[in-house]
Formats: sequence, C-alpha cells, structure tokens
Amino acid sequence: MRIVDLHVHSKASDGTLSPTELVKAAAKCGLAAFVLTDHDTVYGVDEAINAAANLNLKVIPGIEISTSYKDKEIHIVGLDVDHHSAALSDCLGNELERRNERNLQMIDKFNEHGFPVTIKELEDMFPDSVITRAHFAKFMVKKGYVKTYNDAFERYLGDGMPLYVSREKKTPQEAINMIRAAKGIPVLAHPLLYHLTMRELEELCIELKQYGLIGIETMYSTYKAFDELVNKACSLMDKLGLHFRLARLAAGDCSASMSRTYDIEVWIPSMGIYKEVSSVSNARDYQARRNNTKYRDSKTGKPAFVHTLNGSGLATSRVFPALIEQYQNADGSITVPEVLRPFLNGLEVIK
Repeated sequence: MRIVDLHVHSKASDGTLSPTELVKAAAKCGLAAFVLTDHDTVYGVDEAINAAANLNLKVIPGIEISTSYKDKEIHIVGLDVDHHSAALSDCLGNELERRNERNLQMIDKFNEHGFPVTIKELEDMFPDSVITRAHFAKFMVKKGYVKTYNDAFERYLGDGMPLYVSREKKTPQEAINMIRAAKGIPVLAHPLLYHLTMRELEELCIELKQYGLIGIETMYSTYKAFDELVNKACSLMDKLGLHFRLARLAAGDCSASMSRTYDIEVWIPSMGIYKEVSSVSNARDYQARRNNTKYRDSKTGKPAFVHTLNGSGLATSRVFPALIEQYQNADGSITVPEVLRPFLNGLEVIK
C-alpha cells in the first residue's frame, strides 16, 4: 500500500526543502502523492508539479491559510485547489501585503532590541520564501542570538513577547469561502494544537461546518507519541501471532473526556467475539485541568495545560485464553508462539 501525505510544506513558506527537493524526498519515501500546502502561498506548486512530471508521484495543489478565531490562530487547509484561480490570487496578494507589513514592523523591533537585521538579509538567507516568524527564529539561531528555535519563540517571538507583532488575519469563514471559490476542499488543520476545550472544539467544528468545512485533519506529525503507543500495543499482538483488531471508539472513552481512543481487541474463538485487551487514549487537557498541570508554550510564550496520553498493557486474563484457543491443535496440544519460547526453556508444544 502506498501512502499519501495531505499536509506538506516547502521553502516557499516554513518548510526546509525546496519544492523540487520535496518531490525527490517524497519519491524516495515511496509516496503515491502529496498535497503542497504552504502557508498563505501557492508559489511552489508549479515547480513541484513540474519536478514530478516524470515520476510515479502526483503533486496536488493546496494551501494552508492562517485565520483568527476568538483570539486563537486557526489554520484552514485547502486541498486540490485551482492554484491559478483569479479569486485565490487576489486574496493571497492581499495576505502577502499584510504579512510583509508585519515583517517590516518586526524588523524595526529587532533593531530596537539590539538584533540588527534587514529585509534583504532575510530574503537572501531564505530565498523564494514567504517570510514568517519561523524564518525570524531560524535567523536568530544562525546569528547566535539564541541557542535554539524554541528559545527564539519562548523569549522573543511568541505571542506577547518583546519582538512579536500581531498580523491581521482572515476569519475562518473567509478562508473557507476562498478555498471553495478556488474549487478546493477546506479542512480544519491539526485541531488538537489550539488548546481548546472539547466543548470549544465541538463548537468550532459545528460553526465551520455551517460555513462549508468538509474535513478535519486527524493525522499530524505532533500526534506521534499517541500513534507510537497504539503501534506498540499492536506490535505486541503481532509478535504473539494472535488474530486481533484495532477499534477506534466513535465517541471517545465513555468513562472520561477522552478526545481519541483506540481499543485493541483479540478474537476468542470459543465465544465467537472480540474482547478488549488494551486501550490507548488521548486525554488532551482533560486530566491536566483537574490537577492544574501546565507548561509554557514555545510559540505564544503563555502557560497552557499539558496534554496526556493513557496506555494500558495487555490484559493477560484475556490474552491467555486467546493464546490457548488460537494455538490449539487438533490433538489438543498447544503450539507455543515463537516469541514466548525463550521464556519456556525453548518449549515448542504443550501437551
């Protein structure tokens, strides 16, 4: 099975590879397709499409638009847009002007605080890019003003920090209208990154759906820890050679406000049903709010509730019967799974 990536950035915004380099990397990884969704620009799309012309790889035009919603920055991704649309070009031109005005104000602040920089210096350092705060952060690291990218945001560039300058942004409704006018598919990007409560997130999704939102991004690189927990539980079942299934609960865990829960369920032949043997949940900030556990956000510089993950081990009381039944032979003997044999002095069959 070949994979598709629906949310990719290039150097045209805050990515690390040029559109051509991105195509080469995607082909090397074996992707079937990817959507180039640079921030507030489609500048790199044609380059990427041309670079993929003779490859077994499809480049789909896209964009990621920054919007403002109740003092939060919310991102709307547009998939399969007509990147030559006049309406899209006009809107992006206005957005670029706003971003450039903000960048000039930030440069003034940089110089006032003893960090000399010019717009030409940034453009030379990051050619063919839409300059964002991410570029300012990389500039500070390269110049030795800060040690790390996160330091730049925590001390200077995060919301409310000394070098931060706000930028007038579109509303989510305007972004959705803009994407649909360009024949694209509007999707709410990385919803778990906005530090909204479950009720606030539900209200946001309901409101955006009324404006024409079509999808919600559920797989994102920063969800990696949760996916690792799920994959580790599944890996244990694979190693045991058991027939099992991974079930995503439709409404989270009914015992608490979990935003995402997967159950690993093993097949019990004698009962003719699957039984849960492990569960992995993303609690978001539900548990942190109960004990007031916070961290300081590296981008905004403000305290925020941590997100927690819950993962259980395998329930041996259910795995053991599954092992016996699934590995039982016609003569009643039980074949020992290879992964368990070292723990049974190499025993292969229990008679």
